[in-house]
Amino acid sequence: MTRPDTITAKAATTAFEQAMTLHRQQRLPEAAAIYQSLLQHFPHHSSLLFNYGVLFMQSGHPEKALPLLQSASTFSPTDVEIYAALGRAYQQTGQNERAIDSLQHATAIAPQHAGYHEHLAVLYENQHDLENAIYHSRLAYQNAPTPHHAETYFKRLQKACAWQEIDVLLARLREQPDVLHMPLTHVICCDDQAENLRLNQQLSQHFWQQAQKNPLGGHLLNQKDKSKTLHIGYLSCDFHDNATAHLMRSLFGLHDRNQFTVSTYSYGVDDQSQYRREIAESCDQFIDIRTLTDRQAAERIAQDQVDILVDLKGYTAGHRMAICAYRPAPIIVTYLGYPGTSGATFIDYVVADRIVLPETQQPYYTENIVYLPHSYQVNDQTQPIADTPYTRKACGLPEVGFIFGAFNQPYKIEPVMFGVWMQLLQSVPGSVLWCFAEETLAITNLQHAAAGQGVNPARLIFAGRVPKPEHLARLQLVDLALDTRICGGHTTTSDALWAGVPVLTLQGRHFASRVSASLLTAIGLPELITHSLEEYKEHARTLATNPQALIALKRRLAENRLTMPLFDTPRFVHNLECAYTAMWERYCDGKLRTVISIEEDTHL
Repeated sequence: MTRPDTITAKAATTAFEQAMTLHRQQRLPEAAAIYQSLLQHFPHHSSLLFNYGVLFMQSGHPEKALPLLQSASTFSPTDVEIYAALGRAYQQTGQNERAIDSLQHATAIAPQHAGYHEHLAVLYENQHDLENAIYHSRLAYQNAPTPHHAETYFKRLQKACAWQEIDVLLARLREQPDVLHMPLTHVICCDDQAENLRLNQQLSQHFWQQAQKNPLGGHLLNQKDKSKTLHIGYLSCDFHDNATAHLMRSLFGLHDRNQFTVSTYSYGVDDQSQYRREIAESCDQFIDIRTLTDRQAAERIAQDQVDILVDLKGYTAGHRMAICAYRPAPIIVTYLGYPGTSGATFIDYVVADRIVLPETQQPYYTENIVYLPHSYQVNDQTQPIADTPYTRKACGLPEVGFIFGAFNQPYKIEPVMFGVWMQLLQSVPGSVLWCFAEETLAITNLQHAAAGQGVNPARLIFAGRVPKPEHLARLQLVDLALDTRICGGHTTTSDALWAGVPVLTLQGRHFASRVSASLLTAIGLPELITHSLEEYKEHARTLATNPQALIALKRRLAENRLTMPLFDTPRFVHNLECAYTAMWERYCDGKLRTVISIEEDTHL
């Protein structure tokens, strides 16, 4: 906090120092009372205005902080901390443009402050202005080449499909191995499992060491009773309109309440969406832990006597893996969010299937593996498809010609597979590639990449974001969906299959590149799994030039959609419950860390 300026009244100075002490001790109401009293006598005191404004922000009232911080900036127009705080307050009240103006003032005063540049990058990214976001992200990394700034810079380059700059940054990062702590970012562009394991072990060790500085007190009170009703806790920030919720929405309510109690621990935003409402209503407890520290959240989970805690994030954006490091439940499981190992000794199990994680790859996992039959990925068989009659013309697609679809996020696209897609467009006259992209810079870069390979950029059509039921409806215009290579589709592949669109995939070497193969196997279409780039290209070209073969494939997909295991949600939940029961029985027998294979697949 800013130190007080010289105040003439000795008593006022003493009171101000007392208020700052209380403020530092988080005794906010007491500090606020003194700040308010002093402002009646010193309304132009910038440090007093600043501290009082910061206190309101810490109390969750940025709207009350704004007038105080605005006044402080008037009386101290060169105080960089005031502009930085103003930027946060404007952002928290939804005034992104004003937040940018404030942070621009801060960077003008302190151009080498990496934190201010990173904040500006976030604000520009919120506006889908990736060009400015990358500019400030680059400055943040150059001024402070920390793991955090390296990762955020790298992720924005991936999002923009800025492949040349990615190569330059990767070369630099590999010269500084301690900087490369980017699990998800790395697994998207690297299928070297030994390297991914090493990086994740480094990061998980950090969380473990931090937790050990102030571990949870006492012992878990959970009884080792095989016949008890198991308390399952799901931990995530994605219980809202998000890919995870799209997959899991029906799961929570399908749990057998005679055997399981279900709690969700949410540290994400409440977007007031139907997804959040339905998940909250289908659980026995829905606990918002956003305002709790990692340790406090772990304490709450332990107090609730959760038997099996299922972390749904892994190392994906917004994760709080540190909560799991406190070991707040007897059994901790990683599932769904992160396609790989956590590298953590404090995680007991990873849920997988034998396609995404063959037994030969167990040495690259610190967790013991729980094998589910069919696919590891839950899917929601109740998700609606809108009745909107989408037409090619309405979506900017040509009236005739084959439509390849590539709806994975742009950050999953990389030069090798993109080159194959361009070869396909050249070999199938009149065809187009329909992609998903929201960022202007990503669209521009992909168009330039197409032109560089001799393809008219107009043959790339770009779709933006629409509500999920509408997206599923428009997807039906696609003839064949093309999967990405190093990190393939997960929810994206399920969406296409649910909409009746075949997906062609290249089965890779690690979890992230094998999910689509798992999904296609579970829906009975293994012939859409290829094992080389050449096979992938030839199979796509064959389907694009053989209408009868494609019609027959779509007919089989339509038949399999509601009869094969992939979209049989009750069946999946039953198998997952068998896995939870097996974990608990092994825990009661003192055999916690053992591989589990669920073979029995009783259809409910």
